[in-house]
Amino acid sequence: MRDAYDPQFLQNLSRLGQVKVPKNATNYQPTDQMLRILEARERANLDNVSSADVLSSPSPSSTRQSKGPPRIPAHTITLLLDDRKHCETRKDLDRLALEYDLPLETIESLAKFYNSPTMGEEVRDEEGGKQEDQANRQDERAPPKVRGVWVTPKLQNQISA
Repeated sequence: MRDAYDPQFLQNLSRLGQVKVPKNATNYQPTDQMLRILEARERANLDNVSSADVLSSPSPSSTRQSKGPPRIPAHTITLLLDDRKHCETRKDLDRLALEYDLPLETIESLAKFYNSPTMGEEVRDEEGGKQEDQANRQDERAPPKVRGVWVTPKLQNQISA
């Protein structure tokens, strides 16, 4: 299509000749640090896949103990911590531990230092001498500001005692 607009296009291409690509255009070295990083990521992915197979096997507890601590994706930990917030009895916590196939002690030690985000009350900017010009006014389409709060199950004091 292009040669229809430029009658000399084909002649110019043939005059240029073939493109010469150097054999080693990049500085590839087998001891490159980036290659080691990529290999470590691949090993970690393979470990995650094998731990997922262990979690789905019929008797995961015996296999997992021989392999070391369980590896759980971050989104699963977030779901676990969200579900833990709604536990009201010790039986609920035991059911949660069974559902996620983790010891209750592991869940409690996780919850001691980590939590999933929970939105609290809305925060309003209150300024006494607020000017209503275009520069100081917030965008009406912006989402409201809310506080993040640390939520623990209602029976938290009973568990640690």
